[in-house]
Amino acid sequence: MRGGGCDDHILSDGRLHQPDFHVAPNSQHFDFLAPCSADLAKMVPTICADGQRFDRAAFHKEFNADVVAFFLKHLGGAPQQ
Repeated sequence: MRGGGCDDHILSDGRLHQPDFHVAPNSQHFDFLAPCSADLAKMVPTICADGQRFDRAAFHKEFNADVVAFFLKHLGGAPQQ
């Protein structure tokens, strides 16, 4: 195993498609957590502060929609209301 905990050749071997990687510009590590409530932001500001020029709420809105679209495309079915 190489650094980072996974081998890219293992991820791509035997798959019909290569992995699809996306980059979230201007993001920081904790930006991938769900947006914080006002109370949580007061208790743990380190994990709740967005990076400069990064909108956590907007990112998660788009990301969540993309995840649902992916699963609908590959697993089928209609979204539940």
